[in-house]
Amino acid sequence: MNWEEFAGLYCETQEQTPEGLAQVLQSINKRYSPKGFFIAECEMMDSHRFGQRVILPYGGGATFPAPPESHFSPRGLASDQSKVIAELLVEDIPKEST
Repeated sequence: MNWEEFAGLYCETQEQTPEGLAQVLQSINKRYSPKGFFIAECEMMDSHRFGQRVILPYGGGATFPAPPESHFSPRGLASDQSKVIAELLVEDIPKEST
């Protein structure tokens, strides 16, 4: 997936711009050196979290060595079962302009 698609999927449900998101992900990259990031979306229809999206790093110093292939809970709650809907490699994040 390219940056525009990845940022669009996340930003359409958040109060965030693609430029702001790029800055946040570059900051995480500097700290933890992940291989990439993934977007997970909550699929529990009976949960107030239904449809919520989160971005998590994978690889490097991140908790996840790779994006999960099955449902998982980003918060450790049964009401937050989520599925990966997008992946992005670190090198596809726009660099900060100086």
